[in-house]
Amino acid sequence: MTWRSRAGAVVEDETALSRQLATALTTASYVVDCAADGERADFLAQTEHYDLVVLDLGLPRVDGLTLLRRWRAAGLAAPILVLTARGGWHEKVQGIDAGADDYVAKPFRMEELLARMRGLLRRAGGHLGPELRSGAVALDPRAARVTRSGVPVKLTSHEFRGLGLAIVRDLADLYGGTIVLDRATPGGLRARLTLPCA
Repeated sequence: MTWRSRAGAVVEDETALSRQLATALTTASYVVDCAADGERADFLAQTEHYDLVVLDLGLPRVDGLTLLRRWRAAGLAAPILVLTARGGWHEKVQGIDAGADDYVAKPFRMEELLARMRGLLRRAGGHLGPELRSGAVALDPRAARVTRSGVPVKLTSHEFRGLGLAIVRDLADLYGGTIVLDRATPGGLRARLTLPCA
């Protein structure tokens, strides 16, 4: 059994929008890396594992469409959502044909963007673990929701990740598994629980 927080990359050169996206994703329990240009984004895609990438097309140094083609040719399987001001139908077709899994034109509603991201993750399959339980507490990483005896509990994103790690530790102790910390970042912690086969 594996559980880890979701990792996302925001590739956007508009600083204010990048911050807004990173904040929304962190609130939705993502560990987020940001890149403001195509070179940095390409480096991150080659060195990190992401569950989802939000990609602007109009980037400095290396444009988003070139990155998209390069990443797909290299075998990057993570869902990629293009978020761009280029909203004409021919640009959408070009982006999807280049390998985008979804395409959202600016301006957009954050709620719609997050719903589309959840849909991409569902279709990608296997990226999110099942609901975790410890006593009366249930944590659903897919919905970023915690309940206690069926009653929703409101937590900050840091509290959510901390509770997830605590439950994973309990499972490791209970079943004799091991926890591997994949990455610690200012935005959070990714942990993987490996349980022995029965």
